[in-house]
Amino acid sequence: MGPALVSRPSSAQKYRPPELLQDIRLLDLLELTGSSLRAAALLNLSQSTVSRRSRFIANELALELRSATGSGALRFGDGPCLRLLRRAAKRHRLDAGVGRIASDGWLAGSLQNVPQVLAVPTCFRSLAQWHQLVRGHVLDGALVSGQELRQQIPDLPTASMGHKAWPWQGCMLVPLNTTPLHLVRRQAANGHSQSRQRWGTVLMPSLQSHGALAALVRQQQLYPKHLASGHQSAQGWANNLRATADLALVTSHWQQQIQACGVDLQTMVLPQPLELERWLLVHRRDWHKHSALEAMTSSLRNAINTESQEI
Repeated sequence: MGPALVSRPSSAQKYRPPELLQDIRLLDLLELTGSSLRAAALLNLSQSTVSRRSRFIANELALELRSATGSGALRFGDGPCLRLLRRAAKRHRLDAGVGRIASDGWLAGSLQNVPQVLAVPTCFRSLAQWHQLVRGHVLDGALVSGQELRQQIPDLPTASMGHKAWPWQGCMLVPLNTTPLHLVRRQAANGHSQSRQRWGTVLMPSLQSHGALAALVRQQQLYPKHLASGHQSAQGWANNLRATADLALVTSHWQQQIQACGVDLQTMVLPQPLELERWLLVHRRDWHKHSALEAMTSSLRNAINTESQEI
């Protein structure tokens, strides 16, 4: 199951990249979706057209390609010329007052009502991959987990302690807020509530994307079951919950998405409350040069506050 495309308000939908930079958008979507088939669907092109065009661009720009099993996030091409072209495409977006900000399915709810944010496929990725996509100018920003950040930055403050940006490896980390996590399971057929068992199996995103949080889950006498990278959509989680008696750890947004797939969920009680910290990862140069990113950050905080009040 491929990444889901998060819908956006009308103001973001009005933005159109210039024809001159459409090929860069094609390469970016290949990076963000991971396949020519999914990129072709978003571009309304055939898979063969996308594959042929990407090979042509790679040859023309002498791009370095990587295998699917490589450690780098930029699989479909990298090189000095392409980085300059991606910076030009980013400059055009930000000058228009819009940005390409991505997240995983857990955090995507905060992006849906931000008018300046363009539609981007959601995907559970490692912090290193998010960082490379931002540093490589494929993304203008990414929502990342504070728990994962703290594994590499032990003295990082909590996301709720003010709004001061934090420099990190050529990027800036901008604190947003925290969101509560919920423990759920499929509602019993007879409608009766079920009790939580010690060391019950809990569905979670892949270990590479939320490994730090898994340690906190084990401390609550629960056993994390990390879903494979193919489970990028709420439908994939819904299918898994239908087939098992497993629990699942979710944000409110992700719980709503699973229920929209036709699965009735029962909320269980966590022994200790868990919250997922949200930080915005942006390129350091962009943060200091483009006021549009500050405006988007302000809109994101407003969206998060609204989301929290609705819970």
